Amino acid sequence: MKRPVTIVTIQPPAPTGALDADGIVEAGLALFDAAAAIRPDVVCLPEYFNCMAAIPAADPERFGAPARRLIDSVARRARAARCCAVLPVVIDEGGKRFNRVYVFNRQGETVGHFDKVHLTEVERDRIGVTPGRSWPVFDLDFGRVGIMICYDGCFFESSRILALDGAEVVFWPSLQRRYTDDQLELQTRAHAYFNYIVVVRSSYGGLTSMDDSGAPMGGLSCVCDAEGTILARVQNRADWTSAVVDLARGPRGERSFGGQLGSLRTMRIEDRRPETYGALARGRDGARPSPIPPPHGPRVPLARPAASPHLDSRAP
Repeated sequence: MKRPVTIVTIQPPAPTGALDADGIVEAGLALFDAAAAIRPDVVCLPEYFNCMAAIPAADPERFGAPARRLIDSVARRARAARCCAVLPVVIDEGGKRFNRVYVFNRQGETVGHFDKVHLTEVERDRIGVTPGRSWPVFDLDFGRVGIMICYDGCFFESSRILALDGAEVVFWPSLQRRYTDDQLELQTRAHAYFNYIVVVRSSYGGLTSMDDSGAPMGGLSCVCDAEGTILARVQNRADWTSAVVDLARGPRGERSFGGQLGSLRTMRIEDRRPETYGALARGRDGARPSPIPPPHGPRVPLARPAASPHLDSRAP
């Protein structure tokens, strides 16, 4: 039985001197309203949606009542459009500040939230964001979803742990400025292909005054299927795009060359060797993973010409 899901990703305009955080919110909500006409199952907005162009020197009040009013506004839109929604905000709660994504069902009810785990230096030192400590997944009426936020996507563990907990779609709201188009596409497709999950990215596009390079933000808000194929994308402009994915039609193939045919996702999970992955869980307390020996014995130092003092004589 097919399980078609219509997914919309929103790409508001990038911040400029003439477009402040409130203007970006207004533009993004207008794109949401326009996309609602196609009757999507879920709509994804980008990271920092309540305070883009106001980071890092944002008015702290923006993270309080205004953030909650935006949450209510998007919840009403989800209810009116009968669609689920993914809303990222920076918000203060319980004396702490979080870079958070709220997930809404079709009734506009909050299903849950995810707090960004991997914080940037600016978030830690200048904005005062508290990191998340878990990777929840959320059951919506079309399937199980997970979230990773911007810098989380630089760590392959982020999407892998969500996939292992059953996420079929991973939403990746983001703010990026200095990645190339090729790098953004490579990251997105790799997360999808190696986990056999749908990845939905949402960012900002167009010329921006935030980046000293003067280059436009590449955006690459997109929907990438579980085989690593980008089905729909928006590049360096403000817009929205959509794609229909069939969650019942996961990638199928051989377990290995000439092996059993079946669901690649199922077989890859079955063939994992987690008992060998201990180094992945090592902390930052000074303990480093033991070096992995080369497959063909220890590496032999190469001879260096004695007449070249600028060459490092150590083993490569």
